[in-house]
Amino acid sequence: MNLLAHNASKLERNLSQLGDRITGLPILHASLWNAATCPLALLPWIAAALSVDEWDDTWPEAMKREAIATSLDFHRIQGTVLAIRKTLDFYGHTDAEIIERADCVRRDGSANRNGLRRRGGLSQWATVRIVLHQRMTLDLAEQLLRRIQHAKRLCVHVVGLNGNIGGLRRNGIAHRDGTHHRGLIA
Repeated sequence: MNLLAHNASKLERNLSQLGDRITGLPILHASLWNAATCPLALLPWIAAALSVDEWDDTWPEAMKREAIATSLDFHRIQGTVLAIRKTLDFYGHTDAEIIERADCVRRDGSANRNGLRRRGGLSQWATVRIVLHQRMTLDLAEQLLRRIQHAKRLCVHVVGLNGNIGGLRRNGIAHRDGTHHRGLIA
């Protein structure tokens, strides 16, 4: 169907024909908005449309699709401790500990003297310390901290991302080239 005026230019007529040809292409819009069926090349655009906070082109395809699929549910819980937990799970740290009110020392004998608590100084009441039980590189730690910054409330301060428990072993596998950590990351 052509709605052009009788005095339309040649360019306008060609564009109208091109539009008719494009509308005849079989494109399934539902499959484009589904993270599982969308072509790999279009995933960054869907991620931007669904407001995926952290995106890395070097991620494997399955991780990209999972980030898109869980984006809306993540935004519903964003700002809670559950969001921090889901972030840690996404990066494979399912056994990480989240210590809320990290700088609050209890006087009932339940405080553990393992070096994870600081004495005095901070004026923030909402603090979180995260203890990782797996080794990770400094690059991954920085990426994890960025993602946690998106997941937490603005008033919550991450006072430590601690990897003491998953530190390097002297087995000749890890190299001392600055890519691995041996304790407190942040």
